[in-house]
Amino acid sequence: MSAAFDTLRIARDLEAAGVERRQAEAHAEALRIVADSARAESATKADLETTAARLASKADLADFATKADLETTAARLASRADLADFATKADLEAAIAKLEARLRKDLATKADLETTVAGLASKADLAGFATKADLAGFATKADLAAVKAELATVRWFMGLLAAFVFAVGLRVFGLL
Repeated sequence: MSAAFDTLRIARDLEAAGVERRQAEAHAEALRIVADSARAESATKADLETTAARLASKADLADFATKADLETTAARLASRADLADFATKADLEAAIAKLEARLRKDLATKADLETTVAGLASKADLAGFATKADLAGFATKADLAAVKAELATVRWFMGLLAAFVFAVGLRVFGLL
């Protein structure tokens, strides 16, 4: 930090130069106020070091795009003619309006829903139908598969028995 401002020395120098003593003292005091104000507003070495530490380094700036990068990117972007195929805000609003109209047309009104509900079966209507407990006594798919396998065995046995009876009948009647 710089040395204190010497108002007495400045006042004497001004007096020696021919300025009245009261004016020299007033000028010296005014200069001291300005110097103190400037000193208060001046950055210290510590302030500068802190600011320098916060500033971006060249390495930090390496990731930013340069003017050449931006020009290259701009050249690669689609031209206005390429963008003509994209939907505009007006196109999207028109499509939304069509969808809303279709939804209004397709959605049932309250009267439609009341008519549909009136045609549905009530709990009283469903009371006569079988419940899960009622169906518990019926055969399952596994039970039916076992019966089917037994029927195949019985069919085979019946075919064998029919062939045997046919052969015995042929022998009895002397056809064999």
